[in-house]
Amino acid sequence: MTFKQPLADLMRPNSLNEMIGQSHLLAPGKPLYQIINNHVSISLLLWGPPGCGKTTLAHVMANMLKVPFEKFNASIQNKSQLQALIKLHPNESFVLLLDEIHRLTKPIQD
Repeated sequence: MTFKQPLADLMRPNSLNEMIGQSHLLAPGKPLYQIINNHVSISLLLWGPPGCGKTTLAHVMANMLKVPFEKFNASIQNKSQLQALIKLHPNESFVLLLDEIHRLTKPIQD
């Protein structure tokens, strides 16, 4: 049997109601809950150890906002790959997860 997605991706929550933890930010009436439910266009920096839900939150935001989700890993991808991701959505909003952002080189930052 061949799986195309990791089990963690298949089990990933699709809405804020399915997420567990971070209730001080994600519960009804709290900051991130309001941002997502009100479709506020915003840039977010999420910081935390592996497995705390940063990527899951980005997926949930894209799903709930009904916009495409793209992921860029600064430790293994280059500037042209980032530009290609951005060019995929010239006239639409999308969620872009910049993983390992602390590894962005100066040319990519510019």
